[in-house]
Amino acid sequence: MLLEVNNLKTWLRAGKETVHAVEDVSFRIDRGETFCLVGESGSGKSVSALSVIQLLPPDITQHPGGEILFDYRHPDGRHERVDMLSLPEERRRAIRGSRIAMIFQEAQMAQRLAVMRLGKIVESGPVRQVLSQPAHAYTRQLIDALPENLRRRRVTEVRPAVEAGRATDPGEVLVRVEDFRIHFPVRKGLLRRVVDHVRAVDGVSLDIRRGQVLALVGESGCGKTTLGRGILRLLEATSGSIQFQGDDITRLSRRELRPFRRRMQIIFQDPASSLNPRLTVAEALTEPMAVHGIGASHEERLALAQAVIEQVQLPPDSLWRYPHEFSGGQRQRIGIARALVLNPSFIVCDEVTSALDVSVQAEILQILQALKEERGLTLLFITHNMGVVEYLADSMAVMYQGKVVEYGPTDRVCRQPENDYTRRLLAAVPRLDLAALA
Repeated sequence: MLLEVNNLKTWLRAGKETVHAVEDVSFRIDRGETFCLVGESGSGKSVSALSVIQLLPPDITQHPGGEILFDYRHPDGRHERVDMLSLPEERRRAIRGSRIAMIFQEAQMAQRLAVMRLGKIVESGPVRQVLSQPAHAYTRQLIDALPENLRRRRVTEVRPAVEAGRATDPGEVLVRVEDFRIHFPVRKGLLRRVVDHVRAVDGVSLDIRRGQVLALVGESGCGKTTLGRGILRLLEATSGSIQFQGDDITRLSRRELRPFRRRMQIIFQDPASSLNPRLTVAEALTEPMAVHGIGASHEERLALAQAVIEQVQLPPDSLWRYPHEFSGGQRQRIGIARALVLNPSFIVCDEVTSALDVSVQAEILQILQALKEERGLTLLFITHNMGVVEYLADSMAVMYQGKVVEYGPTDRVCRQPENDYTRRLLAAVPRLDLAALA
């Protein structure tokens, strides 16, 4: 046995309070084994790992109980079983890096796993057993919340046939992007002369039909976020055009563009940084309405804000609270509400679920699906999560090095990809195949 953790307690001091981050956690890892510790934010999994390697700040950390036994192999080959909690710091430093190391935020293959909740391990065992026959209700809840396990949306119309990014059947195109380019200059030398360009978006053409969800997928740096912001004129085009309901908005002045701002909105990836911490939710929602002349009075705007808050499933008293008083998932709901108060027809969703726990992600996806159906919204959904794409999107576009390399109905692209890059992208997606585990 390489590592044995017995009844570990890790308490962290936060101001005048003590947080029991880890409570009586026990697990073991055999030599050559991969062990997975899973759970949502705040469950204690990262604190458990940091306790093992003893990287938590000593001035706010205490271990009132437990032991972390490690089979330490000396450079001369001798083995010694040591307790990481009782070793002097000098010996810990000798072990860290040379015998124990940490790779952050990457937890994809394992033989055994343990599920954590509120500082405790609620279930553990071989991966196949835990995932195919979960014994604890919380484990079942986590598995059910994965996008691939959510109940699929109802398809109420025939999806469009597409060719080279263009809809080939009748139906209104809400957003049309033609030969769109955004190039950023590369400057060098004392005079900062332009010597090259970064071709973030390089000749993209797309149609986004009214009432549908187009997923824009690709690896980091492929240009998908730049394209989304370019469509909204948050970034200026180098060349090409954007048409919204038949109107070319590519070169409109700020004043000319203002009427379109109300109908074209964005929900950002990080809700914390996109909300003004000094404004209550009521102020964050009513100010945009006042700017665009929505509501005859402040009271009417408050009533509209209250209705939207209910639509995104937040408590009624949320209007009078500040962003820091909410969880990450609740802040993302506020971001959705802020976009909705202007009654837009088109929303760009930029990685809106990537920073959320799996159960919260499921709730946000279900809210967006319901709002799309109730309001007839058109969404450009930027993501790297293929499970989300398959659940929510009617069609999808795959970006690679600034270009769209494949475009079509979601089912067809996911099951019969035509482009080599799309096939590699889909093959690299980690999936929980419950049928194979059963």
